[in-house]
Amino acid sequence: MSIVNFRIFAAVLLFVVTPFAVGVSIKVVDTGFDLPNERLVGGQIALPGRFPYQVAVFGPDRNTSDDSVRLLCSGTIISELWVLTAAFYTHGQNPADFHVLAGAVNVTHGGDIVIVGNIIVHPNWTSTSRDLENNVALLQLSRPLAWSKFVSAVELKPRFVGNGVRAFVSGWGHTETGRPTNNLRYAQIYTLSNERCRQRLGNNSHIVFSSTLCAALHRGVGLCLGDAGVPLVASNRLIGIGSGFFTPCGSERPDLYTRISSYLDWILENTNVTVN
Repeated sequence: MSIVNFRIFAAVLLFVVTPFAVGVSIKVVDTGFDLPNERLVGGQIALPGRFPYQVAVFGPDRNTSDDSVRLLCSGTIISELWVLTAAFYTHGQNPADFHVLAGAVNVTHGGDIVIVGNIIVHPNWTSTSRDLENNVALLQLSRPLAWSKFVSAVELKPRFVGNGVRAFVSGWGHTETGRPTNNLRYAQIYTLSNERCRQRLGNNSHIVFSSTLCAALHRGVGLCLGDAGVPLVASNRLIGIGSGFFTPCGSERPDLYTRISSYLDWILENTNVTVN
């Protein structure tokens, strides 16, 4: 996982957005179809079962003329039938063209492959270069997942998360080598209040909305290409999903996540998920 030069994820390994801020190239996770091998930077390799709620999301490869699919982004299991991810790569797509891989830390073997039956994108999300807001989507699976020590759901965090909360992020995005990896990687990072996040972003503070959750650690650790939709989890509860980052990956600028508490009502209204 790594980050630098702002980009927005969307339902594929991280994203690329068109410039919209002074002094920084900002990109919106546009399915990164021109970025076939996107991954995460500065993390450690995850052991099997370490993140049982994580799935890899595969979909159409628009760089080819055939029906091939590729790893687009990450998703988070929130029930036997529902996966939460970013909106960009799934918007306007045929659900049958997508499948998720659950229970695997290496995307080349193992795990349970399930076809997506339905896609629900947040109604207020729009595919513009400035739209980091509402970057969230639900994938309804064609059949229930079978629970095991490698596959299980994560609970949703219903309350607002403030500054200095320790969290873990995991994904298959670009690593510090700049090359793709098939192994799931993770890193420990800390949340920032929106006020502190805006201060650190300076002229780019306008991309931090009330529904944005910022997080960072230090230079060399962060989101990167291919980390769209990655889960951000604190105290075993999902608090955010990967939405955007600055390039180069792993810069000192905070990464941006979609804040779960801001979309909790929408998630519950469209799924069979409950919150304790």
